[in-house]
Amino acid sequence: MPAIRALADECFEVFKTLINLLLIMKKDKPEVKIMVLDILKPHKPNIIDFGKEIKSLTGVKNVELVVTDVDDQTEKVQVIIEGKNLKFERIKNKIEHSGATVHSLDEAVIN
Repeated sequence: MPAIRALADECFEVFKTLINLLLIMKKDKPEVKIMVLDILKPHKPNIIDFGKEIKSLTGVKNVELVVTDVDDQTEKVQVIIEGKNLKFERIKNKIEHSGATVHSLDEAVIN
């Protein structure tokens, strides 16, 4: 019985060490907090509905949209996305699914 207890204690110590290592790794991993994108989109959906689509993504906390240019079929929009651990490819896919195109990633804040 003492051998089983000693083995259980040893397993518990190994488990605690692994948890601490995982926490350290997660803490030190850089993540994207802010992205500024230049988007070309059709007039529909409007920027409110377009912004709500982006906001629906995991990790996105705030979306700010500013129309910077308009022609007869499209509008150029600056999109500022704030959140935790933002994923560019996921955001780009959502934007493209809405009928828009990402022209450029103009700024990023990484913590």
